[in-house]
Amino acid sequence: MNAIHLRDQYGFVELRNVLDEAGGFPLISSEWNEGFYNWVDAYVYADTELNSQSFFEYVVDRQIIKIRSPKKTFIEPSLVIERSKLTLEKEVRVRKLIAKIVKSLRSNLSPTQIEKDITDIIKLERILLKLSFKGSKMENSKLNATIDLLEKDFTHIPFVNIFKRIFEFADMHVDKNQFVQVENGISKLYWLQDNL
Repeated sequence: MNAIHLRDQYGFVELRNVLDEAGGFPLISSEWNEGFYNWVDAYVYADTELNSQSFFEYVVDRQIIKIRSPKKTFIEPSLVIERSKLTLEKEVRVRKLIAKIVKSLRSNLSPTQIEKDITDIIKLERILLKLSFKGSKMENSKLNATIDLLEKDFTHIPFVNIFKRIFEFADMHVDKNQFVQVENGISKLYWLQDNL
């Protein structure tokens, strides 16, 4: 193993750490252009090429595909359930923490763009948490649906496109009628592997 190979190997480890700490691709781009940015492309690239799952994580085994929110999240369930003075203060603290992380990366993003990215991340995490709460209201704490139904319920997340692209990378086929089981917890989705 030569020195250049080692440099690349350890460089990728550090790059993945930066992506994880920053909360995902959008926050670290110094050459930001809203018109050219596609968060689905960024997520699929970070996942398939760098093995960094910014917005949600999944594990594939022989029986089931488990999809859940990432280990590192910025908001907690109480920020979704209630809208009190205390939760608003927590959200302000979360926003300051994310902004501090971005500044430590010496990002060239304007304060306005950073705030927009933070708002988008919190919005996405709220959507995922609301999805888990939907399951918790059912008697068995599970909600059976399809990817297509998830996408209709949560129009900001193109679930069909994301899952198709990710699993195509592993030569696996899924379609919009694939069953999904939503469980209460930290936005856990158990993707039943019937059609894979």
